Amino acid sequence: MIKSLIANQITQQIKTQLPTIINTNVNQDLALWGVQERFGQAPLSLDYALLATPQVDAKGFVAAQVNGTFFDPENVQPVPFTPVATPTRDDAGKDFQLFLTDYTVNSLLHARYLAKEQVDLTSYLSLLGVNITTSELGAAIPQLVTKYGANVPVEVQIQLTKDVPQFKFTTENASLTGSNIITLIVNGEKALVVENDGVNMVGHISNVGGKIFGKIEQYSLGTITIQSTTLGVDSATLTTEFTAFVKNNVDAINA
Repeated sequence: MIKSLIANQITQQIKTQLPTIINTNVNQDLALWGVQERFGQAPLSLDYALLATPQVDAKGFVAAQVNGTFFDPENVQPVPFTPVATPTRDDAGKDFQLFLTDYTVNSLLHARYLAKEQVDLTSYLSLLGVNITTSELGAAIPQLVTKYGANVPVEVQIQLTKDVPQFKFTTENASLTGSNIITLIVNGEKALVVENDGVNMVGHISNVGGKIFGKIEQYSLGTITIQSTTLGVDSATLTTEFTAFVKNNVDAINA
């Protein structure tokens, strides 16, 4: 009885003090530091402004919604996607919950598409401790090892082309469509510049016991066309090699 009374008093106090905390602390911080974050020198920023004052529900949980829109600060354009309505909390879920919709992912893809520039994937992957070499990529493109040797660092760049790529969540699956140009640089030399037109992938993601599981249901690499290469390989051969590599990895993921 006493424990319940104290818990209720704490909840009511939080509800009373939260607007003051938001108005005097959070809003002042947002006014001082802003509600947008630019990622280095890249033409990419994230708007994370609060969409409304956070609320405290009857169980004492605090819920808040933020913008979550990526954009090109040097070429601001309307995002051609509509945010979907999401609950601020699932009563059957954990105490801490975070909801992310495909709108945020698509705004990121849209911003990178508008930039019309190569993105250095190598630098981003290195932040995760992942280093790409000819040996790793040689499983898909053996000519890299033949030409440059094993374990030689490879810089990977990607540029989104054609139409704006789109990532979509549904209650049944998740899908990604788009086209891109991939450039592989070895020892300062452009070893391969290849265009993938019409990439499509459909799969589903699930959460069981706090663990994330996934399965790729269907995929298409589209049309693979080599723009330039030092590897002595043609588009047909590369398509065969890369298709086999992707199939082996999809089979391993789905096993």
